[in-house]
Amino acid sequence: MSKVKPLKGVKLKENRILIADFETIKETAGGILLPEAQWIIPEGGLVVSVGPGKTDTVTGTFVKNLCSVGERVYYLNHGQKVDIDGKECYLLRDGDVWGEID
Repeated sequence: MSKVKPLKGVKLKENRILIADFETIKETAGGILLPEAQWIIPEGGLVVSVGPGKTDTVTGTFVKNLCSVGERVYYLNHGQKVDIDGKECYLLRDGDVWGEID
């Protein structure tokens, strides 16, 4: 799991999560710049903040958030784009995450 710097001033509510996209790879490990047509755009992102969870409206029990900070995940790309500390992130609910990347 990656080390993630905690976000200051961001405290999510209920089952919301904040995901930062992985960086687009624009050059090789040796430093050769790739043309835009060959940029590698990795799928998924890194969970940078999570809310505590929410109360189930039917049973009244508290359901803890399924994601945790530092997880690398695949998610549905229909979240709200937000700018946090100069970085573009997506604000989603934990149910919008459909898998963890090993």
